[in-house]
Amino acid sequence: MAAIAASVSPEVVAAENGFLDAWPALETRWDGAWVWRFARGYTKRANSIQCQDPTDGKDAENRLLSLAGRSRMAGIAPVFRQTPLAAPELVAALDRLGWTETEKSRTLFLDDMSTRFEVPYRVALSLRAGPAWVTPQCALQGYDLGTRSVLTDIIARMPETVTGITVFDADGRPAASALGVCVGDLAMFTNVVTSPEHRRRGFGRATMGAALNAMADAGAKRAAIHVSLGNVPAETLYAGLGFVEIGTYAYRKAPEAA
Repeated sequence: MAAIAASVSPEVVAAENGFLDAWPALETRWDGAWVWRFARGYTKRANSIQCQDPTDGKDAENRLLSLAGRSRMAGIAPVFRQTPLAAPELVAALDRLGWTETEKSRTLFLDDMSTRFEVPYRVALSLRAGPAWVTPQCALQGYDLGTRSVLTDIIARMPETVTGITVFDADGRPAASALGVCVGDLAMFTNVVTSPEHRRRGFGRATMGAALNAMADAGAKRAAIHVSLGNVPAETLYAGLGFVEIGTYAYRKAPEAA
């Protein structure tokens, strides 16, 4: 693979490559530096196409059409995840073919995980994110049995450092949940959720504090997380924990004919 352009920060490269390992798909196909991912429709991240090298833009239009066809054959809508690593020729092809932007997110980075966070609520850590974590996570997210099955299959493919974090209220009810994965010295977090009745009471900060502590104990020195653009409570939470923005990405959906 060619060297990454100097205009792309090392933090972005680390985060984008790390999240491929931290959140694996159930099926993956590589085309040069492009990757097609499939996970029975659960999460856009695991059911999209993306490019991991901004110098790999050759024959972009034909490759896009081919991978879009693969998505349709798999029963999912063709979606491209456009990050700072997408080749300019690829972005131009997306524009020409009419792939529309559906949502935009920010990539946040924490370059020092030496801080230990106080957690004022009871916390349960589930190594390998087993049923003790999956059950409350699915309840908090409102997942059905089919989605739970896919989530369990994805977790089985994650690095051994995957840890589920659940925070409980004073009555012993699950109030918030998150998933942490350590890839090398980089921790990544997904599935952060707080029940509606427990919001604005410090449970989100407690969950992320516990997650950061757990991943630091697993050897992480740095951390990354994604947040939807405009999710002000989450953006405020992560900024308060020391995360800063290093880039953005957007999902783009293919038109029916592409």
